[in-house]
Order: sequence, then C-alpha cells, then structure tokens
Amino acid sequence: MNAEIIEFLEKSINDDSVQKIAVQLRENKITALTIRQCYLNDKALWNILRGVSKTTQLLQLALSVGILNSPNRVQILSSCLSANRSLSSLSIHGSELGDSGMKVLLKNLLRHPGLVALDVGDCRLGDVAVNYIKELLPGRANRRGLQYLVLSANPSITAYGWTNLFMAMSRGCCLHTLCVDFNLIGDMCLASLAVALSAHR
Repeated sequence: MNAEIIEFLEKSINDDSVQKIAVQLRENKITALTIRQCYLNDKALWNILRGVSKTTQLLQLALSVGILNSPNRVQILSSCLSANRSLSSLSIHGSELGDSGMKVLLKNLLRHPGLVALDVGDCRLGDVAVNYIKELLPGRANRRGLQYLVLSANPSITAYGWTNLFMAMSRGCCLHTLCVDFNLIGDMCLASLAVALSAHR
C-alpha cells in the first residue's frame, strides 16, 4: 500500500480517527501528517505521537495553531522526538511554546539525525529561545543542521536576540531559508543579517 498524506483542518478528531492514524503510523503508511486548529484531548494526542515515535516513514509532521497549548503537550512531543528518526520537517506554528517550551524540545531536537526544517512561527518565543534555536543551525557528526527555519510573528524577540541569531549564522550554518516576517527588526539587526549573509555565501 502506498504511503499517504493525512490532513485534519479545523475539526474535532474523534476516537476512531485517532486510532486509525496511530495504526497507520505504526504500519508505516503515512509520510506526512498535518493537524491544524483541531480539537483533540491529551490522550488522543499522546496516542498519535506514540505512533509518530514508532514510524520509520513519516517525513513531515505539522501540529499547528493551538495543538500544543500546554506544557504537558510540549513534553509529549519532546518524548516522541526522542524515539523518532524519520522526520525531516516539523511545524508547530501557532503553539503556546514560549522560551520554556523551546528548552524542553531542544534536547531531543539536537539528537534528531534528520530534521532540516523547523517552523516555530507565532510561538511566543523570546531572546532565550533564540539561544536554543541557534544550537540547531550547524550540522554535527550525528545530525544535519537546519536548512529551513520559520521564526515569523515572534515579536518578543528583541534586537539582542536577532543579532545573536544572525551572528550565529555568520559562524557557519546550513540554512537556505529563514522567515522572519511580522517581527520588529530594526536597521542595526538588518546590518547584522547582511554580515551573516555575506559570510554564508
């Protein structure tokens, strides 16, 4: 059976659907899974992410707009990432993540061998989270560095945070795409970005 792309958008996900997703994940029948602005309880999310932790075929996972709305759910995702080795793309855009949530995810993101795309736009991140994210930029012997990073709509990141990120980019990274729209980035930060881009050529 060919692997599937599964999407749930703005709906309530019932127990039957949760069980079907979990089984398909364990049977390696899903390559991309999107759950966006849906209602599901903690147990349902745990069942789905337990399937994510066991699959070897899932490449893209998107849990966007309100799915990660508590520290407990962020911890569930982190535990899943500790076992999964197939993902290349993770989107948690529009989550209640914050700096503390980014710290929870960082340990297992750093250990993930294949993740090259991360969307943490509109996740209430600040300068502390940027310190964590910059650790994901360079490749290491046990993992690939980020090639695609979305930090859109995180206005709590200050000029200090952006400069810190751009300077880290200038010291070597794998990024091809960086999205920073809907943020407060001043001229001095743009100058730092220009330096980083020049060094990145």
